[in-house]
Amino acid sequence: MEPDELTVLLGPDWAAPSSDQSVRRNLARRLSLALRTLIVGDLLVQGTRLPSERNLAQALSVSRPTVTTAIDDLRAQGLVESRRGSGTWVAKARQPSREVSTMAEVVLVDSGINLAAAAPPDASHLGPVGIDLGDLMSVSPSHGYDPLGLPQLRERIAKRFGAVGLRTDSDDVIVTPGAHSALALTIGAVITAGDRVVVEEYTYGGVLDLIKTARAKPVVVPRDSEGVDPEVLDDLLRRQHPRLVYIMPTVHAPTGETTSSSRLGELAAVLDQSEAVVIVDETLADLGPEQRPPSLGSLCRKATVISIGSLSKIAWGGLRVGWIRATGPICDELQHHRSHLELGTSIPAQLIALQILDRFDELISDRRTSLAEKSRHLRSGLAAALPSWEVPEASGGLCAWVMLPLDDAGPFVTRAAEAGVVVMAGSMARPARGPDRHIRICFDRSLSELDEGVARLAASWTRQRTR
Repeated sequence: MEPDELTVLLGPDWAAPSSDQSVRRNLARRLSLALRTLIVGDLLVQGTRLPSERNLAQALSVSRPTVTTAIDDLRAQGLVESRRGSGTWVAKARQPSREVSTMAEVVLVDSGINLAAAAPPDASHLGPVGIDLGDLMSVSPSHGYDPLGLPQLRERIAKRFGAVGLRTDSDDVIVTPGAHSALALTIGAVITAGDRVVVEEYTYGGVLDLIKTARAKPVVVPRDSEGVDPEVLDDLLRRQHPRLVYIMPTVHAPTGETTSSSRLGELAAVLDQSEAVVIVDETLADLGPEQRPPSLGSLCRKATVISIGSLSKIAWGGLRVGWIRATGPICDELQHHRSHLELGTSIPAQLIALQILDRFDELISDRRTSLAEKSRHLRSGLAAALPSWEVPEASGGLCAWVMLPLDDAGPFVTRAAEAGVVVMAGSMARPARGPDRHIRICFDRSLSELDEGVARLAASWTRQRTR
């Protein structure tokens, strides 16, 4: 492997400043941890020969002793092997400190207090909804099979895209069984094994599952508090030539941050110069700032942009109604691919979705108010019980992205689950799926659940720190 290739895999954030003074001072340790993450995540597979220590030090702009110390650490863990005159290579993939689950398994946890699943706890906030036989009999075609979705629902979705500056016809919309299904359909239609897919350094874990299933190669682009770095993205696009770019600019998962309008314009200009297909995930967009930024797709002039969304975060996950918005040849390709996979989305669910859209703006407003209260409550509880944890305030979404004073939060997540509270390890949101200092806590729960969840987390933390 060439030094530049490894530098891209490591990304620019491996040596970023840390609140932990000991970690910040020990650059070799951070490099070792970053390389370990690539190995256990199978991004550096068994047999991969690493660059020489001198060349790697030069590529990373660090001292050679820093690299030597990091490699020695990996060798002591049995992750790399070296032979004089032959160099150093990856010895074997080693499992992370905890069993890594798929995002589906995170959602399916049904014991204890589940603060891992980023979803409304139930459908009680929807109010009265229902359908009768007459509603079903009014559907056309009468047999109920409609691969694209009910025309009236597609029209309503198209109007909502128009309201955020993205002119859309109903023929540009495909209704799917949720946003995850929309992603699966798009990835299946667009990429083949071996294709590169650009993802953010932290992202929706479900898309990583889909990329792995498609045997594609994730390429990581860093982000800051304003979103994806346009200059780094431009460099990646020019050098890596990815087939697909997946980005979540308006209320990012898992951090809850929203890309600034100025940054959106810069990103659009970069994407317009690339031939990559762009997926803009707007699943959480309505749970962000009241003055929602323009859709990234509306700012792109040349790029092939596919926008996806869902009712799951506003309404209820069990409804299973999401959508794809695309135009031109890519829309035709998606429709054709859909016809080979399934025969449509549940008609009863779509009819209920129409009722929800009748008062969608009111529902969004209520959800924002409720979530803001719950977010404040969780932050206050964590500050009192776990003051060493960093809980930044997010601009929206359903979750807090919390950083622990640990090199790897994975073992603590396992210990907390044993104590009856489930949170998501930050590794689930990273392409490498290796050790990470973050956990994600969903605050879309009752205040009493949040209080008990915080109490169990604090008890687990105390037991861990006193061992």
